[in-house]
Amino acid sequence: MRRYATFGEQNVPATAGGGQADSTLLTLQSATTIRPHVYFLAFGCSGTPADQAFTIQLGRQTAAGTGTTATLSALSTTDPASLASGKYNHTVAPTYTASAILMSIDVNQRASFTWIEDPERGIVLPASTDGIGIYFAVATGGTPLCHVTTHHSE
Repeated sequence: MRRYATFGEQNVPATAGGGQADSTLLTLQSATTIRPHVYFLAFGCSGTPADQAFTIQLGRQTAAGTGTTATLSALSTTDPASLASGKYNHTVAPTYTASAILMSIDVNQRASFTWIEDPERGIVLPASTDGIGIYFAVATGGTPLCHVTTHHSE
């Protein structure tokens, strides 16, 4: 099984929500020939620590929006390039599927968050060009730079 890491970052927006371009940290799109399994997610913020609270959510999306192309790095040097793709630092928001929130996490800027699942399980993306997005649903203030890393298998 091939495994890949994807990294994205975004400053916390003044107003958060899944429909805003500047709310999305990272998107991961599948391909018609694979069903990626997301099994690892790590989130944290850099900069001067402050007491800012965030809710980040992972939701299904049907259109990835416009953003910087993310590098999907193979965790083994012998694996080929990933068939999935990713974006971060969006200028056009992804189209999120209504009522399809797969994970909701409350975190403080002073803390980090890590989620780990069995690599053969986790959150399964469809064998299509749809995917998932990780975005700020709620932010209490400040605009620190936050980072997210995912691992997925194909």
